[in-house]
Amino acid sequence: MGHSAVGTDIDPRMIEYSQKNLDWLQSKFGSSLKGSVKFGVADATNHKWTDHFDTVASELFLGRPLTKLPSPTDLRQIISDANTIAVKFLNNLAPQLKTGQRFCIAVPAWNNGERIIHLPLIDQLTDMGYNRYDFVHVRNDDLVYFREGQTVARELLVLKRI
Repeated sequence: MGHSAVGTDIDPRMIEYSQKNLDWLQSKFGSSLKGSVKFGVADATNHKWTDHFDTVASELFLGRPLTKLPSPTDLRQIISDANTIAVKFLNNLAPQLKTGQRFCIAVPAWNNGERIIHLPLIDQLTDMGYNRYDFVHVRNDDLVYFREGQTVARELLVLKRI
């Protein structure tokens, strides 16, 4: 669509996978995106992006892969680890955004079979300098998705820098 993109990840394998996905996209659909996409290894909790960007679309650290619900103690630790990384990312990103700039991130949530457990940072967004965008026809609870039987879910947050 003519947009430039910058992709970063702390894990070099993710950069390789992204490049493979982009190569597939180009071969399948003849996309000419390759020249307008840059990838690099970087820690998003402290990286200063030098490229200008108008938006952010990102999936944050989801915690370690799970095949079943862990013990309550282990789950609390997984949530704490994921929350810490997400808070550091949002704190690092804030000064790099313009006031009023909107963006979307996917953060982890956990399906314990009875309810969805959200990251604690969701209740602290305003204190961190963000407002959550509320849609007219979609509830925030509808922005959590997971496959049947899956423990780790993804929750979409559309945020606005205040």
